[in-house]
Amino acid sequence: RVDPGKINNYPLPGNIIQDLQDAFSFYDKAGDGFISIAHFRNILHNFGFHSMQKKEIDEELKQADPDFLRRTAVEYPVVKYVIGRRW
Repeated sequence: RVDPGKINNYPLPGNIIQDLQDAFSFYDKAGDGFISIAHFRNILHNFGFHSMQKKEIDEELKQADPDFLRRTAVEYPVVKYVIGRRW
């Protein structure tokens, strides 16, 4: 699990935050605050991870959260954190 104290360590520009929130909301059809890993990977692709190999992305995700690859869903703060780290 990503340390909650680190979630805001990587600030993003306001327009990127809005785009990221819109993308997350698009995939969060149930409105429960979680999206699937497949949808998360789509967001990653759209926010700059498109040139990376799956293995590279997985390594980056494990750096953000050692248990990441065992997850089945992702909440918005984690999405924001991962995108922010890369930004």
